[in-house]
Amino acid sequence: MICMDDISINRFSEEHPSDLLEKILEEGASQSQFNDIYRVSYSGACNRDAFLCTVIVNSQKESISNRDAYIAEMQKEYMVDDWSTSCWSDINRAKDLLSLMRRSADSPKILIGNILPETGYSILTTERTSVKALPKKKQRKKEHHIDWWIFDDQDVSMYFEGTEV
Repeated sequence: MICMDDISINRFSEEHPSDLLEKILEEGASQSQFNDIYRVSYSGACNRDAFLCTVIVNSQKESISNRDAYIAEMQKEYMVDDWSTSCWSDINRAKDLLSLMRRSADSPKILIGNILPETGYSILTTERTSVKALPKKKQRKKEHHIDWWIFDDQDVSMYFEGTEV
């Protein structure tokens, strides 16, 4: 059951789809806590930018200059996971991504930290309603992955630090 009081307060940026909160609640996400999780920082820095979602990172790379056109495009049908920040509960999954990133980035780094309830909504990807409906083989590919939709007013980098692997 979705609480309408929660939906009336959109704590995501104007760049995010207006119905994102409703959709992630339908997926089963909640304001949860996850301890000792891993995030791969493309730049190696532990700052606010290291926790941007895929869509915003890609839009910055493309330097979209017409904000109205960009927002209109983002309001179309979308995948909720594109708007989440990916993290892992298993360091080996983070190491796999780190290896891939090292091919195209100079100094990616694994960050370790905690997801706190007040920072946004999160869920183990395998617990999402739409993922549970997938065949078991496809679900296994998503094991240990965490989707995290971070509120606009949060700098979560303070809950993380770099780690040597």
